[in-house]
Amino acid sequence: MKTFYTLIFSFFVVITAVAQVSLVGVRSNYPIDSLDVIEWQPGDTTILSSVTVPAEAYLFGSSLFNSFSGSYYLNTIASGQNSLLSYQTSDNVWTVSPYPLMSNITEIDMSTGRIYTLNVVDEQILVKQYEIKDGTDSLIGVISEPGIIGLVVEAIGFNSNDGVLYYAGPDGDGVNNLFAMQVRANPFTWTKTPITDDNLYFYLTGLNYDNSLNKLFSMKTELDTNGVFSTRKIIEVNTSSGSFTEIASLDQYPFIQGGSSCFDQLTGNYMFIGIDTLFQSKLVMVNTLDSAITEGWLPDGIAEIASDNTLFSLLAYQQTSVEKPETRTSAVYPNPASSWVNVVIHEPGFEGGDLSLTDLAGRSVLNRPLADNEFKLDVSYLEPGIYHLILRSAKGDSETHRLIVR
Repeated sequence: MKTFYTLIFSFFVVITAVAQVSLVGVRSNYPIDSLDVIEWQPGDTTILSSVTVPAEAYLFGSSLFNSFSGSYYLNTIASGQNSLLSYQTSDNVWTVSPYPLMSNITEIDMSTGRIYTLNVVDEQILVKQYEIKDGTDSLIGVISEPGIIGLVVEAIGFNSNDGVLYYAGPDGDGVNNLFAMQVRANPFTWTKTPITDDNLYFYLTGLNYDNSLNKLFSMKTELDTNGVFSTRKIIEVNTSSGSFTEIASLDQYPFIQGGSSCFDQLTGNYMFIGIDTLFQSKLVMVNTLDSAITEGWLPDGIAEIASDNTLFSLLAYQQTSVEKPETRTSAVYPNPASSWVNVVIHEPGFEGGDLSLTDLAGRSVLNRPLADNEFKLDVSYLEPGIYHLILRSAKGDSETHRLIVR
C-alpha cells in the first residue's frame, strides 16, 4: 500500500509541476453594482471560470489568495457594508460576508490561512489577525511610531515559513524602513531596518515573498528631485541589511496597475499588470531566477490579480497521504534544512534498500544504498527548494518525506 501511495503521489507531482499556474482577479461591471470574479491561466486565451458577485465596489490592493484552502479573497462594499468576498476555485462557489478588518495593507499566511492587516491609529501601527475558520479578529501587536501618518498600499509580504510579516515604507521620521513582525511569537516582537539606496527618492510596493527560496522581492519606483517618475525595477530586498539587488528593469512598462502583483511559488515568477508604451495592459512575468521577462494573456478589464499557490502550500505545509502519522516508519529532521538532515528508520527491513531524492519535476538528484537505520545526509550542495526523500526497502516497501532545503 505504501508503494502504491508513493507511485500515485510521484505521478501527481510530475504532472502538476509542469502545469501552468492559475490566476484569479476581478472585473468591475460599473455602473451595475457587481463584480466578475475570473480565473484563467497566462499561457491560454480562455477563461477557466467566471462568476458574477453583487458588490458596489472593492478596496484597491486588498486581494489575497488563501493557498491553504484554495480561496480568493477581496475586501468589498456589498449592500453598503464592509464585506469579504470569498471565491472557492475548486467548485466556483462564492460568498460575501461582513468583515471587520477593512484594509488594503493586508497579507495571508499560506501555511495557516490566517489574514493579517496593518492600520495606523494615533501614531501607532496596529497589527491585527483574522481567523477565517470562525470569523474572529484580534489585535496581536502595536508598533509605536511617533510622527507616522499612514502606510503605503500593497507594500506588504509574508514569510509563511517563519511567520514573519514584512512592511516597507516611511517611519515616523520619513525614512524608508523594512518592518519585520513576528506575528506567531508570543509576545509579539518586531524590528525595523533602514532601506539603503543612493537615490533618496523612491518607494517600494508589491512585496512578494518566495517561500521556496526564502527571498523577498519588491517593485521599486524611483523619482527625480522634482518627484517625477524616473524608472521602475523588480528588486530582491535583503531582509537583514535593508540593501537590495536589481532583478530586472521595467522601462518598457512606464505605468503599472496598482494592487495587482503576485508571485508563483513553484516557478519563481513575479507577476503584475503593466501598461506598455502603447498604453496596452499586459500581464508581465519576471522570472526572479534568471531575470527573463515574458508576457501572458490577460482578460479585459481585470484587476486585483492573485496567484493560486495551492499546490505549493500542499507540498510545503500540509500533510499528504504518504505522510500520515500512523504510517510513518522513519523520521527526517531538521526540516527545513540547509546543510544536513538526520534520517532515522524505526523499523527493520530497510537495510539493503535505497534512498533517493527527487525534485518537484520528478528528476532524481541523489540515489544511494541504505546500509544503516540511522545516518546523516548532506544536503548543502542542493539548490534551495522542495524535494521528496524516498526510502525503499529491499522488499519493495517505500516511504516518502517532503524535504525543504533552504
